[in-house]
Amino acid sequence: MRLREMTLACPLFVAALLTTQVAEAQKLKAVFVRQGEIFTLDADGKAVQITSDGLHKEDPLWSKDGSRIAYLQGVDKNLALAELVVVSGVGSKLADVLIRPVRADQGDDMRFIETLQWLTPEKIAASGSINPSTEESLVLDLASGQEVMNYYDDSGGTVYSPDGEHAAYVDGAPHFAARDETEPALNIDLRRVYPAAGVQVDFLSQAAWSPDGTAVAILAKSRASRALSLVVCRVDSGCSQAPLRAAPADGEFTLGWSADALTVTAGSATWSVQTGPADLSPEAIRRSSAPPLPDLKQRADALVNDLRQKILDAGGVSPDFWCANCILSTLPRKTGGE
Repeated sequence: MRLREMTLACPLFVAALLTTQVAEAQKLKAVFVRQGEIFTLDADGKAVQITSDGLHKEDPLWSKDGSRIAYLQGVDKNLALAELVVVSGVGSKLADVLIRPVRADQGDDMRFIETLQWLTPEKIAASGSINPSTEESLVLDLASGQEVMNYYDDSGGTVYSPDGEHAAYVDGAPHFAARDETEPALNIDLRRVYPAAGVQVDFLSQAAWSPDGTAVAILAKSRASRALSLVVCRVDSGCSQAPLRAAPADGEFTLGWSADALTVTAGSATWSVQTGPADLSPEAIRRSSAPPLPDLKQRADALVNDLRQKILDAGGVSPDFWCANCILSTLPRKTGGE
C-alpha cells in the first residue's frame, strides 16, 4: 500500500504538532481516524495515511509494544457482529477476523462492540453490553481468527491481568433480578473465588490486578453486617480479607497496585497495604494522612491532552497514543468504551 501524507485541515497543523512539547519530550505517537481512514502521527509531527480502502473504521488501538494497530471495520451485519483488522505501523494487513459470524443456529447476546483491548501479541478482547447490567467479553486469537473464550460480567466489565493470561469478573447480579435474589461473586478464569456460595456481598470497586498478575484485589461490603472489607484473591490459591476501618459507608473506591503496595482511595482518604500481602490482616492495612496521588488515567490524560485536542481540531477522531517509556506503557491497551 502506498503511503500518502495527510491532507491537513489547516496549514498550521503540522507546525503546531512539531512544537508540541509533550510529543517531543515523551516521543508520543498517535493513531486516529479521519474521513473513515486510519492515520498515524509520529513524534516529529508527521501525519501519514495508512489505509485507503473507503471502508468505515473506528477505535484504532496501538499494541502494547507500539508496533501494530487494531481497529474495527465496517461489515455487513448479515455476515458478522463486527470485523477486527490488525495492521502494521505502516498499514500492512496482519490479521482480519470476523467477530461472531452470523449462524442460522446461533443467536447473539452482544449487541455491538464497545471496547477493544490488547491482551497478548496474539490475543485481543472485544467487549460489549448485552443489557443494562451485563457485559460480554470475547477473547479473539489473531492467528486462527477464532473466538477462544468469553466472559459475562455484571459489574463494570471483565478485567484482564497485565500479561493478558487471566480474567477477573463479577457475575450473579443481573439487572432484571430483585436485589435480595442476587448473589454477586468474583470469578477468576471461570472459577468462583469470593465469597462462599450463599453469602451476599456488594462490590464497591472494580477488581484490580497486581502488577505480576498473580492476585486480584476488590472491595466488598457484607449485606448482613454492612462491614467493608478489602479482599485479595490469588490465582493459584484462595482469598484473604481484612476490614477497612473508618471508611465511608457509600463512598466511591478505587484500588491501585504498585510494585510494593496495594492502595485504596475514597475521596481524600487513602489506605495502603505494603508488600502486596499473601494473607491480609487488620494490622496490615494502614490509613494514610497523605493526599492520594493522581491515578494513572489522570496522569495519562494530562500527558496527551494537548496533542489530542490538535488532532480533534484537524478533523481526526478516536485518537490513541503510545510511547515506550511513559505512563502510557503501564496502562492496559484499551479503547472504545473508556
